[in-house]
Amino acid sequence: MSINVTDISIRSQRVLAELESELIWLRNCSDKFAHPAHYRREVDRFRTLMGRIGMPPDSDYSQAVSAIRRLILEIQHQFAKDFAWKAFDGVFDPTDSDPDTDNSVA
Repeated sequence: MSINVTDISIRSQRVLAELESELIWLRNCSDKFAHPAHYRREVDRFRTLMGRIGMPPDSDYSQAVSAIRRLILEIQHQFAKDFAWKAFDGVFDPTDSDPDTDNSVA
């Protein structure tokens, strides 16, 4: 079974976009500017999103930023691995049992 890097990336980017908008809202949010019920609802949404990336629901803003940075690095690392393998397409044959021997007909 192969991992579809594109699907992982798209899903990760969606979660990251949601987290980013939530973080921006929460960072700028103040009880005097937002109704307390609205603020609590947003905090609940934020905690749900944090759970989606494996963070404890009581994570603070700096922990969330660190988690997002880790996710971005993981996505970049996965893409780097994927592109490295694509660079070998046509050169590296994983079905060749002995890559050191020349199987061409002379």
